[in-house]
Amino acid sequence: MINLITKLSYEYDIIVVGAGVSGSSAIRSALDYAESVGAKIKVLMLERADPNISGGSSRYTTAYLRLNDDCTAPSDQLLNDVVEYLGSDVRIDLWERMQREGAEVIKWLKGHGVNIEPLKITMFLTAKRPRCAPVGGGAAIIEALLPRAIISEGLQIAYRSTAWKIALDANGNIEGVYVRQEDGTSVKVTSKAVILATGGFQGSRALLKEYIGGNAEYLKSILARHEVYHKDEDLRMVLEVGADLDGEFGNFHAEPVDARNDEIDPVILTYPYGILVNIYGERFVDEGIGTVEEYYDYIAKEIFKQPMNRVFLIADKKIFDIPNYQNAILSGLPPIEANTIEELVRRLVDYGLKDPNKLIKTIKEYNHAKRSNMTYDPLRLDGLYVQDIVPPKSNWAVPIDTPPFIAYPMEARITYAYIGLKTDTNARVLDTSDNWVKGLWAVGELICGLYRRGHLGGTSVFRGIFYGYIAGRDAVNYVFSR
Repeated sequence: MINLITKLSYEYDIIVVGAGVSGSSAIRSALDYAESVGAKIKVLMLERADPNISGGSSRYTTAYLRLNDDCTAPSDQLLNDVVEYLGSDVRIDLWERMQREGAEVIKWLKGHGVNIEPLKITMFLTAKRPRCAPVGGGAAIIEALLPRAIISEGLQIAYRSTAWKIALDANGNIEGVYVRQEDGTSVKVTSKAVILATGGFQGSRALLKEYIGGNAEYLKSILARHEVYHKDEDLRMVLEVGADLDGEFGNFHAEPVDARNDEIDPVILTYPYGILVNIYGERFVDEGIGTVEEYYDYIAKEIFKQPMNRVFLIADKKIFDIPNYQNAILSGLPPIEANTIEELVRRLVDYGLKDPNKLIKTIKEYNHAKRSNMTYDPLRLDGLYVQDIVPPKSNWAVPIDTPPFIAYPMEARITYAYIGLKTDTNARVLDTSDNWVKGLWAVGELICGLYRRGHLGGTSVFRGIFYGYIAGRDAVNYVFSR
């Protein structure tokens, strides 16, 4: 049975570092596969957090999945969407395997009690593709997979334990990890295989500045004050043993959030129904470029480019008339309200607005711009545009003219970076010569090369589940071959 341990044993077959959906999938897959071939393995999971908050960002995600209508397999349009939104120079081989074998993994996940259902109402008021999600979100996936592991022999979990260095034998081969324990002491724990499932580095200020750059000093994790997970030990210790990077420097998956709220994921997705202005009162993006589902990441990264990563959403009473608008505002804080535009602008000075007069001028120019003859419809791409201003607005270009006038101070926050480790389609970590660093796998946010330029909604959690499943089985085969 499982032991929640503070004193580690020293020899295991497989060590999994990280307790999110990818780590949980790797462990469950390894144990299942070993059992199916009549073998026993000894597995250790290392988790840096306390048991009550373990699981990283997986624990807090809704876990949208880009599946077909009956939630049994990846969307038939997955590869087409990849090329359309991300380009053809991403790691198509990784996407192809997810498309080809994804139904098997979804069936396996459901077999462990994860209930996946179509979503009728989401926080995306406009969307191109339907979404599925596990009932209970990412936490439900973790809790469904690990309780089955708890009654299996051979698994130990060490909480408040951080892997900080890869252990090598005299010839430089992987033989485990060094673990920093709660009391500050470090121990070497050996294993035949190591699976890294630690997530990205969005909690590391140093790596954000190094790999993202730009306004990184103003960039917070989407977990904000709750970010205790995604540091820099994982990436640094793997690069130290010769692993190669993959993906896109300077880019990341982002969400537009309420800058006043330091809680988890306080997204504001009603931005298409107003205008976005920077601290100097200037518009900088086409707020109605496309559906919220497909473009919220793009909008957030345009926000990130603005001075100090700070902007304002300016809108009016019409937002409150949109059906289910509350689903698109997860801040928990009320908007800043005023009965006149001038009063609203004055109030925004307290939140960082530098040029009130410019903002008033920007709103007037937007209100007086020539519009198309289309009818406003907040729940679809309505073609109500203004094009005689810069930048244009392609949809939902209603004037801001009905009190109360409202504003949200907003910023971009990072969910994960697009730069990480290079792997093959078995999630094996590759070195700078594209050779496997034998005995080492990386899953979840550490696998990179899938995203460039933008994000593809409903795929990141499934990436973690899928390649966790693949890595777990592959690691067992490797252990048996030694």
